[in-house]
Amino acid sequence: MGTTSNADRTAFHPYFSFKDLITVFLFFIIFTAIVFYAPDKLGPKMAVLFCKWQDNYNTICLKFLKIFRTHDINVIIKKLLLFLVKIETLIVYKFISRKSYFLINYIVSSETLCVNTYLKRLYFKFLFIYSLHSNIKFNKCMLSSLNIKNQDNDDQFIYWLAGLIDGNGSLLVNKNKALSCEITVHERDVKTLFKIKEKYHGSVLKRSNVKAYRWRVSKRKIIEKLYIDLNGKLISDSKKKQLKNSSTILNIEPILVENFDFDINNAWLSGFIDADGYFSIRNNYTLTLSISQKTSGILYKIKEKLKCGNVYYDKSGNTYNYAITDLKGIKIILSYLNKYPLKTTKHIDSITFRKLIQYIELKYHYKNNPNKIKIDHLIKLFKNRYKI
Repeated sequence: MGTTSNADRTAFHPYFSFKDLITVFLFFIIFTAIVFYAPDKLGPKMAVLFCKWQDNYNTICLKFLKIFRTHDINVIIKKLLLFLVKIETLIVYKFISRKSYFLINYIVSSETLCVNTYLKRLYFKFLFIYSLHSNIKFNKCMLSSLNIKNQDNDDQFIYWLAGLIDGNGSLLVNKNKALSCEITVHERDVKTLFKIKEKYHGSVLKRSNVKAYRWRVSKRKIIEKLYIDLNGKLISDSKKKQLKNSSTILNIEPILVENFDFDINNAWLSGFIDADGYFSIRNNYTLTLSISQKTSGILYKIKEKLKCGNVYYDKSGNTYNYAITDLKGIKIILSYLNKYPLKTTKHIDSITFRKLIQYIELKYHYKNNPNKIKIDHLIKLFKNRYKI
């Protein structure tokens, strides 16, 4: 202390460097152990299911719609994929309210909904090069992730949006005859609102005191384009009435669907299920899809189109419910959703139902079946999917 002579000074570099390196290595050891062996403990409200089915390895992030399917991948590559999915998911969660560019470039297929980012595309390119020197086989989902083009069909997206608005949306006219459109969803489905915002602009804001986000657009040109797109696609009486009132201001001739007559060969029902549908499991192994409404007209029409399920009145909630509980009916609706996938976290529920149907058909739920633990574990994960 107080000396200016270099001869009396001690170099601290080796001590601090060694100390910091120990800390860094210790952190990576603990972090790697959590990621690889207890991934469901890392991150808020998130669970990762890593399972095997007929040599197909599936990594499903239940919180953020991360689905990947690969074939015959060795353990090191599988763990590396799981690690990168986890890291990217945490990045998306951290910046979700401020960085919308993490939420675009969806690739939708019959079984998967992948979110493309620069990091993931680089990783898939690495795997592709690695596969040239190994026996790794890639399916369409992985190779399609190299393509950054949005493959959503515009017409089907609009039909899906119409179904979502029929369930959770509003077409509003204020006292000054200013028009606006609003859609409210649970906070876990906020990325769906950013998907809508990508096409129709507007704003996505969190609702106060509730776990929900709302997309809202009010610019006249955007509203006019949106209403033209929705014209003739809305089914519910309340939304048709709102569209009719708004069309008068916009000088648009409204096309009103009579008797809730929607086409099963488009994505309207997919959007309606995203809004008001619910996947559940009753009595341990009874798979159920239910849709609730204040009126029964649409529900009876859905039953007529799908030719399965039942409609009943729920006194406790003063609502009508449409429910499918038999495996044949569940297969019918999953076949439809395979063609027109859901775009919220309910998409993961539909994938889980497909897996459970396979297990049930193989009689995994029988008491003496050695594979019973697999179906019980998957059901447990499904029931706890929204818990911390």
